[in-house]
Amino acid sequence: MESRNVQVGHQKQVFLVACSVGLIVLAVYSIRNFLGGNIEAMWIHILMALIVAGGGGGLLLGAEPRIAFRVVLLGAGVGLLCLAAFTPTFLFYHLVMPFLLFFFLV
Repeated sequence: MESRNVQVGHQKQVFLVACSVGLIVLAVYSIRNFLGGNIEAMWIHILMALIVAGGGGGLLLGAEPRIAFRVVLLGAGVGLLCLAAFTPTFLFYHLVMPFLLFFFLV
């Protein structure tokens, strides 16, 4: 049982760092899309940033870690699918999603 608590504590730390990095990346991409005139992608990135911020904030406020992980990963997955459907660019961070899923949900 104690090893499970250590694993969840480690997952929480990595999740908060990933949320922080994700917010920076999403902010940069939304600004880049705004300046490039791709308004649809800009709004998708902004909505994804709100979901990531909400999940990280919820975890900091004491929410169940598994719920926060699932909400953020579901929101990021749907956002990535919307970006793939509505924008013609290659999204290299699609490649990271399976690794995040395995780390946080297994």
